[in-house]
Amino acid sequence: MLAVSGVIIKILTFAVIIILIVMIALSVSRSRYQKISQIVDDLEKLKSNSEPDMQYAIDENISFFMAIRFLPSYLLWGLTRRKRVDPAKLLEIADLPLPRWEKELYSDLNKVERKELPGLTKPLRKILLSEIRNSERGLIVLDLGCGGMEAERQVLVNLHKSEFKHNTVFIGIDFAEQAWESIIENLKELKATIEIKKINDLRDIKKYIPKKPSVLFYQGDALEIAEFHKDTFDIIFSSRLKHHLSEIEKKRLDNISQQVSATVIEYDDYRTRLSWLPPILTAWYKPILLNGSIFSQIRQPSKSDILREIKTNNDSRLGIKLFSPPGSYAKVFASHRKER
Repeated sequence: MLAVSGVIIKILTFAVIIILIVMIALSVSRSRYQKISQIVDDLEKLKSNSEPDMQYAIDENISFFMAIRFLPSYLLWGLTRRKRVDPAKLLEIADLPLPRWEKELYSDLNKVERKELPGLTKPLRKILLSEIRNSERGLIVLDLGCGGMEAERQVLVNLHKSEFKHNTVFIGIDFAEQAWESIIENLKELKATIEIKKINDLRDIKKYIPKKPSVLFYQGDALEIAEFHKDTFDIIFSSRLKHHLSEIEKKRLDNISQQVSATVIEYDDYRTRLSWLPPILTAWYKPILLNGSIFSQIRQPSKSDILREIKTNNDSRLGIKLFSPPGSYAKVFASHRKER
């Protein structure tokens, strides 16, 4: 029995070594290397013209992109420098004023979120579909930091297939101009069944009457929703947004959202000790996406943080749930539930 176990261990060890050798070989890709060089050049130029409070984030981005040129140097970065990064000072490359790379991130993220495996958006899709289908009318759903609105695309496809009779209105808010381009591209297959429209004033939604399922986009600050009355929106949700915000900004956004919506959903990923390794397989050839994935993890709460919050939660209006896979969590605040 021991001899068999020893053989199995040797086979597995050999397989791991082969995989690492292949990954090292594949990591030396000329086009990938050239792209990383372009990214580093842009970061160096930005550094020479940026404010002092942005220097730390730019330096950490440069260090990261230099490390991911090759697999061994990335593994070394992950085992050493990653642990010393200050999440409070960190910014992903998409948070920096580099529109070219932000646009690429939106495109890459839409493609990854479409896949059933690892199913990055699947839990959120199920939550939204449950809320919408349990309603006897068309809901107004607001997405804060909407990006390419992939979650909405998946929900709309499901509603159309089930011949859902009510017209749901999805409103996306994002500060980035590139978000609108990403939405148009991502939802182009649905143009025949939904209305897609950009609005210049968020107050326009008060007089909007949907003739079919709709997606409205507003380029601006999510905090602008503070001017609306109670229960203006049926659902407000954010997907992988909160880790971009400071603690003060998070609390302010939560308070405002709960004042103007009956249901508020926070969806994001949680961090584990080894969560920086899987993106090697899913995003190695997409350096911008790899940066977003790894830097997001550094800024996200750990799994133990979420479990602790579940254990200490005494607010019956707040439900918290973990999803593994894909390694995410959802917080659902429903104001209609009675507070203990």
